Amino acid sequence: MQQAKSPLEVLTKDDLVGWFMNPVTKKVRHKIEQEIANISREMALGFTLYLDSSDKTSMRTAREVGKIEGLEFLFNIEPD
Repeated sequence: MQQAKSPLEVLTKDDLVGWFMNPVTKKVRHKIEQEIANISREMALGFTLYLDSSDKTSMRTAREVGKIEGLEFLFNIEPD
């Protein structure tokens, strides 16, 4: 038998709509969008490129890509 989920474990569509419409959420989303654009721009300009080390390049690039993926996760949250 499954145990009932607490209200904190269930994310409904109404919860998400309310969160997205909140003025503070809109400001935070804007900041996140700016950060994603900044990281992407820096990567395109070669800021993660280390000519002396392919290992450093791949590790830095992976870290920056991970940041973008983590931030984008917030934009792709789905209701339960």
